[in-house]
Amino acid sequence: MKDFVRGGGRAVGFVSTHLFSLALSGLNWEAADRGQRLTLGRLSFDSRSRRCEADSVSFRQVAVGGRPYRFIADRCYFKSADLIEALSSKRFVLDTIVCVNPVLEEPMGVGAPVAVGVGAGRGGAGDTAASSVSVFVKYVAVIDGQVRLGGNKGVAASSLSTRRANCRIYGLSIDGSRKFPINTDSVRFSLDQLVFRTKDGRYALAVAGLGLEGGDAVFHGVSFGPVKENGESSTVFTAPELRLRNIAIDRLLEGRLHADGAVLSSPRVVMKKLDGMNKQAGPGMALVYRTMHDLREIVDAGALDISDGEIRYCRSGAVPVDAIASGFSAHILLNAVLGSDDLLDIKRAIPAAELGRLHATAGGQELEIRRYKFWGMRRHSEDKEVRVVLGNGSSVALRRVEWGSLDWDGFQRSGVIRVDTLHIGGVDLRQRVGAAGGVGTPGVGIPQLEIGALAVDSLFFSRGDEKQEVRFRVAGLAVTGMRTMDNLFCWEQASASIDSLHWRKDNARVSAAKMWLDSRTGVRVYGVEAQLMAGKGRVDVSAPQADIDVSFLAAAVPDRAVLRVPQATVTYERDSLAAGAVVEVSAGVIPGKSMRLYSLECSWKEAWARLKGVTREIEVDGAAGRLHTDSIHKDWRDWLDFTSLGKARVRCKMPQWSVDVGDVAWDPAERELRMSRLDVRPLLSRDSVFRRSAWQGDYLAGSAAALVLHGVMLKGEAKKPSVEIRRVRVEGASLDASRDKNMPFHHGIQKPMPTRLLASIPADVRIHQLFIDDSKVSYHERSAVTGRWGRVILGQLNAVVGPLVSRSGKGDTLAVDASAVLFDGHVRRFHYRESYADPNSGFEARVSFSPLDLTRLSDMSAPAGAVMITGGMSIRPGRSGAATGMRLTG
Repeated sequence: MKDFVRGGGRAVGFVSTHLFSLALSGLNWEAADRGQRLTLGRLSFDSRSRRCEADSVSFRQVAVGGRPYRFIADRCYFKSADLIEALSSKRFVLDTIVCVNPVLEEPMGVGAPVAVGVGAGRGGAGDTAASSVSVFVKYVAVIDGQVRLGGNKGVAASSLSTRRANCRIYGLSIDGSRKFPINTDSVRFSLDQLVFRTKDGRYALAVAGLGLEGGDAVFHGVSFGPVKENGESSTVFTAPELRLRNIAIDRLLEGRLHADGAVLSSPRVVMKKLDGMNKQAGPGMALVYRTMHDLREIVDAGALDISDGEIRYCRSGAVPVDAIASGFSAHILLNAVLGSDDLLDIKRAIPAAELGRLHATAGGQELEIRRYKFWGMRRHSEDKEVRVVLGNGSSVALRRVEWGSLDWDGFQRSGVIRVDTLHIGGVDLRQRVGAAGGVGTPGVGIPQLEIGALAVDSLFFSRGDEKQEVRFRVAGLAVTGMRTMDNLFCWEQASASIDSLHWRKDNARVSAAKMWLDSRTGVRVYGVEAQLMAGKGRVDVSAPQADIDVSFLAAAVPDRAVLRVPQATVTYERDSLAAGAVVEVSAGVIPGKSMRLYSLECSWKEAWARLKGVTREIEVDGAAGRLHTDSIHKDWRDWLDFTSLGKARVRCKMPQWSVDVGDVAWDPAERELRMSRLDVRPLLSRDSVFRRSAWQGDYLAGSAAALVLHGVMLKGEAKKPSVEIRRVRVEGASLDASRDKNMPFHHGIQKPMPTRLLASIPADVRIHQLFIDDSKVSYHERSAVTGRWGRVILGQLNAVVGPLVSRSGKGDTLAVDASAVLFDGHVRRFHYRESYADPNSGFEARVSFSPLDLTRLSDMSAPAGAVMITGGMSIRPGRSGAATGMRLTG
């Protein structure tokens, strides 16, 4: 000591010196009543540096009313700006404390913990400490410090240990009058590794760096996982930073993380599930629950806020699964989550969560979710985008998906997913056809699902390949009471508005501008356009509107459906053939793999057809008709039994002839074909034909008011057709025949008998009776003598002819019975018979006339021979005024 002074002008009751230095060795203090012992190898003090230094420090607390622990250090020293003030007052204020190579050893689970707090928020008045002396250190530095929390006697390895690290403490305050005696402003650690182990030692939470800021503990380089890899399923967790708010230092020294809350930044979680391992763990979620329970042994915090997290799940086996979720943020009730044993508990413990992106692959299938949000307290969730890609290339994309009130309780009890409301902003469904693996997953059924109300703002569906395609866009879809039953989706009410429907398969195409669907009333379609390529032909259909009466309360084929098309324009084109009509259709079908027709009613009007060949042209206009049947018929001839036709005008033009029919009608009930206003004539005039002909020939032209075929039956095969007609009636026919005798006669031409002519027809034709009513035959002849044209008219012709057959049977005979008017005289009866069996046997003909005014013969004799008959009557000899008879046998 130098310049020793007592008092020194200070009223502190102590001494002061200008220079004071002290060195002691082998110091040992012991307080038996408190179980405390302090040993110092050497203690020195120098007033010039204001530093007190101790070497080989050892302090031991024995378990006498307190918690046992031991503190050792190679060297400790402290500095104080006013040492006298620090030593003489109850508030011990130091500038700096430095400890070199300190070690804190403490057994776990013995005695009461020392209450330690970080930050002013932990302080508070109290009387828990016996002493009122307080210590305040501005700065504490620990060099190469170590903490060892070891097992007691009979306890195995320690649960907490650190490697040597540096520590800096700012604003250390020790006040026995406070509830938490030890407090700091902040603590900075420099640790190589801090490890917290679970009780069973299988999992450990490792921290690369630890710092205390205010009342928070900040862990850097955090990782949680199994202590060693053993080939089993596991979970590994890492994070660059974990902040525990208002951490309890005493629990930290026990190897436990206890705080009011936690903030986790950019965590990464990797879960591996190996097939065949840990079968006793039960379903896949058991791995998650077990990991959370293990983590709860270490972490005890109120709420956890996670930002920018990433979770990866991997599963090996026959169907490997790889899923990664990134951009995960959430507010979690941590203790509730870590103690969860089911999904319901987890859901209740997450008031809010958000996921940036989830991408998963399994068995060649892919799932992607973007910007998912979950509000547990509001029972509401939202997805910005969901995309699913199946193994065959099909994909589903969902946008703005929201659902509310997911019944987790019901799901836990019954496995049924119940949702009050589900809203989807947009759906994009693209499905491939014919790819390996199909659309669904074999053996996987639809989960049990109940949705109170489903609403889809827009939906685009596309399915197809190079051979077939269907696509449409739904402007709005609403479904109520939706559920699954027997692996099918069912609902109470469903409605949708569809735009831009397109369907294509092979050579068929269908499109619709608009479609309305209602599950109870059916479907209404607007702007229908269809095209079918059949061989070389093409069918086009255009309908302003079509209705389908059907009730579909499940995503299955309905029992029955009725298609109604009020008006449609149908056209057909093939090479030189074109046809069209305005039709109205009502069809009842039983849908299925092989659709069955149970009712078809079709009517048409304004039908037309054009056939332009090399040698002929046929035109049909204004046809109308109706078809009614209960089944599909393979043979077109069967359709005639259910089809009626009328108002069809037919024009046919052949190389030399033209045929014009004003009205063609078909009655299926009577099997009657009626043709009205017939006209048959050559294309060239009579003079033109005769000028171009080298030999004499007949120029024929005819017409009829009606030609009726009654009881028409089409039989036989396509190569051997057969036609049977009960009755043919010709009404009001007129036949004009002309011959020019000035032209040379072509000898050697044989004119066969009528039966021979009928036998030359290639098809099997049988007409039971032919009736000719009120018809006329006009014969015109140009005389070779006078060069003038003469005329003979056979009027009021009525006849019955039959049978007319091309394939005769035994005993068939052609019979003709007729009557007519010739030159105002009546042909009372014309009788003709010819055998089909032997045309060479000849024929029989008889005719009887009424009295004839011979002056009328001048119409024929004058032009032919320049002979005029001025008077006379033909009478039967001996009977004035009686009819003259004639018999011819040839």
